[in-house]
Amino acid sequence: MAIITFTISLIPVEFAQSISPEEFRAIAQAQLETLHYQLHLYLKKTVRPAGERQRYPVDLEQLRNSPFYFIEVFNMYTGEPIQQIAFKPSPDDYYAVETTFLPQPPHQRTPETLAQGLSLEMVGESPKKVDPTKIVPQRAGDLFYYTEGDSLQLVIFDDTGHWLELYLKTPHNFRADSIKLVETTGGLNNFLISALATHLELMLPSMIARRNFILGRGETSASIIKGQLLSNFTRFSQSLYLLYLNPIRKSELVKSERVSLGDIAIADWLKPVTRAGEIYYFTEGGKVRSLLELTDKDVFLTRRAEFQKRDAVVKKMLQG
Repeated sequence: MAIITFTISLIPVEFAQSISPEEFRAIAQAQLETLHYQLHLYLKKTVRPAGERQRYPVDLEQLRNSPFYFIEVFNMYTGEPIQQIAFKPSPDDYYAVETTFLPQPPHQRTPETLAQGLSLEMVGESPKKVDPTKIVPQRAGDLFYYTEGDSLQLVIFDDTGHWLELYLKTPHNFRADSIKLVETTGGLNNFLISALATHLELMLPSMIARRNFILGRGETSASIIKGQLLSNFTRFSQSLYLLYLNPIRKSELVKSERVSLGDIAIADWLKPVTRAGEIYYFTEGGKVRSLLELTDKDVFLTRRAEFQKRDAVVKKMLQG
């Protein structure tokens, strides 16, 4: 059974800068969810020798150097890429958790429940994890990363000693596990594009809605925010100290009028063969696809004629 815990607590640590507790909570939760999403992709998709079990990366740097790190996470206090806190726990630094909480399924989430960060369904006993009161972070906004067996523990500290923690007893991530490509010809590249699109279109709007609700300002409807993504995804992600990268080149994700594998397609010459309201991406093989077209079999089957017209237009552009 998948178990995720978000916990806010306090330890006496002094830092120089300050962010409001509400803003820290909104940003840190989005960052933890984003890191967890990429960590789960790494665990599930990294090819290992036959018989070897799936594992999380040994540290944040191993994730960063993998294909599955395509959303850079920044320290909200320094603006620098988030770093892993150097702390090796001793036997006295652990404790057993007697109660944990399951996250709410997507169809039950509202700005109010998203702001709470956890549901009230208690489940069994968890294995040991590191006691955050034992950790002394070198600077606010960095990440404590710990994995043992199937469990995962992520902790981000603020500048007053509070922390936000994400804990899993066993690997699970609904969004990451839901990515299934309809076409298999695009290989890993199209999977990575679909994974980025899944976070951008299905996760970021809820994160922004939750942030706005917690801070008491701005739009709190994830569906309305989703409709604003194409023009505002960079601004939205920056408000959470996140940066989307082109998952193929690892440069900043951009909207491109030229065929550019992994980037967002916005060319005027594509408008006659694309649908309003959908975001399209340049994919493997000189094609242009939306997230639904990449991952929804029913959509894929009903749009075959559209694909043929669109693919012909892209091919013509590539041939000059």
